[in-house]
Amino acid sequence: MSGSGQEARKLWESSWEDGAPVRDTATGVFVDPSKVHLVDHEGRYFKVHGIHMTEPSPQRTPVLFQAGSSARGQRFAGRHAEGIYLSGPSKKVLTPVVSATRAEAVKAGRAAHDIRFYTMATIITGRTSREARDKYEDYRRYVTPEAALAMFSGWTGIDFSSWDPDEPIRYMQLDAGTSSALEGFTRLDPERVWTVRELALHNAIGGRGPVFIGAPGEVADALEEWVDETGIDGFNLSYAVTPEAYEDFADLIVPELQEQRTLQDALRARHAARKARRRQQPAQRPTPWRRLPPCAVLPSGTLTMSSTTLHASASTSRLRDALAALPALAEEIGVDAAQREVRRELPFAAFDAFRRSGLGALRIPAERGGLGGSLEDAIHVVTTLAAAESNVAHALRVHFDVVESMRLAPRTPFHDRQIRRFVGRTF
Repeated sequence: MSGSGQEARKLWESSWEDGAPVRDTATGVFVDPSKVHLVDHEGRYFKVHGIHMTEPSPQRTPVLFQAGSSARGQRFAGRHAEGIYLSGPSKKVLTPVVSATRAEAVKAGRAAHDIRFYTMATIITGRTSREARDKYEDYRRYVTPEAALAMFSGWTGIDFSSWDPDEPIRYMQLDAGTSSALEGFTRLDPERVWTVRELALHNAIGGRGPVFIGAPGEVADALEEWVDETGIDGFNLSYAVTPEAYEDFADLIVPELQEQRTLQDALRARHAARKARRRQQPAQRPTPWRRLPPCAVLPSGTLTMSSTTLHASASTSRLRDALAALPALAEEIGVDAAQREVRRELPFAAFDAFRRSGLGALRIPAERGGLGGSLEDAIHVVTTLAAAESNVAHALRVHFDVVESMRLAPRTPFHDRQIRRFVGRTF
């Protein structure tokens, strides 16, 4: 689609009426000519005077995919694209491209997430990390860096054959070629300086995208991390060898991702069931949180904000230290709480303080990296901190509700990895 794209849209949307195709085999009439109309368009680049040569698809304008992430490409995608193919060797390269393109969509009057992003990725996996690494080293024996460099030269229009292999690659204005290909290895990630040699070796297997090497769980975690941190929606799979790369993905990675989705679906179903039960209960006016004095006896019954008495469940030093620091944490969170309440400000500093305390892992068993605290400990923490800052109450209840759901889910390798990733995190 060129220019504004209006010439193509006019052909798709305006040339054929819905009832134009007749398909009458008895008379031999395929289309009613009175329902097919000329399109007259005169634009900057194209002039169109004629009919669309084929009948439209059921949705008329097809799903539009765009490739290319230059500034011009981002503006074009923001107006027209529904899916975008990206490529970049690191998360630092992709993240600003995704953000900038979504911003262009908003400028064009669309929602930011009307566009789906799919980045190129090469996956080399095996049943163990060692097996995957051995495959990668074997593949490298067959690559030709000169051929990879010639391919990149074709993308960018730069003849790298005359460059020193150890010369750093810098961004330059291109007279021809794809500028986004060069940007991905230069100015979009200025902290990573590629040499010509490194570029050739990377492109020989990974092309312009990342290469994920590892056991199925490691690769699944890496894919999830890229989605979370860059804002992409999926991956456009490349390969080192075919069909083996796709067979490995189907046999090893897909079951791991399905297990991930099963756990997510179970958590969503649990949350939906809880909401349904709440809707069936009679409405109750919630009791407002109030700030308690420093020596008030809290509802957990065993620890005041000025006391260092601990619950019987504090059997490990980490748990004991975390609970002992609770009064000081509550005091820190309570600073300026009333003013924040008046200004209706969210207590981001309080959230950060809670994260640093490690209490987010209170209910995760000690053998799985958590503090191993009891449910009573969790209730005590929520009550104590909510008394210091009322806006913390809801966030803490949601946090510990998610942890309980994770504890009750069936234990699988994927579930164990999610627990380990959750340790130390909060909202």
